[in-house]
Amino acid sequence: MGNYLGKIFPFLGVRFIAVCDHYDNMDRDPETLAVQLKNLVNELYAKDISVKIRSSREKQWERGSFCGRDPAYGYGVVKEGNIRKLVIEEEPAAVVREIYRRFLDGSGYPEIIEWLYAEKIHRPGDYRKYRHVRQQEGEELHNWHKATINQILNNCVYIGYLICEQVDGKRVGGRKSFDVINDNWKVRKDNHEPIISKEDFEASVRKFEGRSLKYSSGASKNLPLDEDIYKGLLVCGECGARFGRAAGLTGDGKTRNYQYV
Repeated sequence: MGNYLGKIFPFLGVRFIAVCDHYDNMDRDPETLAVQLKNLVNELYAKDISVKIRSSREKQWERGSFCGRDPAYGYGVVKEGNIRKLVIEEEPAAVVREIYRRFLDGSGYPEIIEWLYAEKIHRPGDYRKYRHVRQQEGEELHNWHKATINQILNNCVYIGYLICEQVDGKRVGGRKSFDVINDNWKVRKDNHEPIISKEDFEASVRKFEGRSLKYSSGASKNLPLDEDIYKGLLVCGECGARFGRAAGLTGDGKTRNYQYV
């Protein structure tokens, strides 16, 4: 086998190569090693491209340039030279402010979602599609998702921060819903005009921290869900969409309550 490989790969400068990586030309296709080498080269190439992309994004961040695809709901992007600057779009920004106000006043996700639907306010994805906030004739209106509300209430872009989440070639993971600033992130403060005051944002974060402690303590941590006997049966009389059940906890954290939205 050594002579055979020496003829195929003379640049290795050896007459014998140890059998490794499960390669053995006695019972395997001799092209397997070549495939493995190609895969190694491709992997190294991909890593090199990834490093260059991260480096480019970091340089854009240092200049205060937004390098994502879609800006956060409430912001648009204008190009000033080589910088993509975040600017407030007043209509959706007003919706963001109202979401914060209602949340800080005690409204839960179901109540906020119900208000958004009653006001015929398009969710962010549909806003980008139609380019206006409220439903117009012929347009489909969808309910907002809880995850979307959660993202808005935890996104520090709304206080003027521009975040670079990639550090040392690794993307920061394991972010909790209220873990809005990570020590490993690079933060550029006062990068653009804020929509929300820092006081309101911090109050929202504190409220999330309190909710997390409540939901992870006592009997509520493993409190089972009751059977959803109405699953798939409740339908909206206006739009025809099926209702989904939202589960919450009572004040003592020992009993679940349910709402359909």
